[in-house]
Amino acid sequence: FFQAEDGIRDYKVTGVQTCALPIWGIASAADATKDALATLLECWEQMDPGGYGMTVSKVIRDLFPQGRAEPSASDPAYYEGMREALLELGADRTGERVNPRSVAAAIKRAKARVIGGRYFVEGGTTHGSMRWRVVKEG
Repeated sequence: FFQAEDGIRDYKVTGVQTCALPIWGIASAADATKDALATLLECWEQMDPGGYGMTVSKVIRDLFPQGRAEPSASDPAYYEGMREALLELGADRTGERVNPRSVAAAIKRAKARVIGGRYFVEGGTTHGSMRWRVVKEG
């Protein structure tokens, strides 16, 4: 809970009154984002073992050919987790398709944030789109 002393003010509140606002919804959303980023980092590294970097659009095209979200028998095992992470970070309004700009924005916000010993760095551009590489800490 936040209290008025934590910076939340209401013009009607005077003296030492406090306002108690639950923040569990914010915290659980942050945890879901962190979990999705951790999965994304791990799987991105598997999709790009050479560490050359990949664009978000390429990853989405590889994971969702022709908009397909269902697993194929030929998909590597980590694809399912990667699909879920992408949908968590950048689902469109229907919740069924991935918005590449939303995912790219989430990666950009998390750039250089170490999660599970890994982090994203910019790896140059391809046709005007940023290539993202995964780097291991240390």
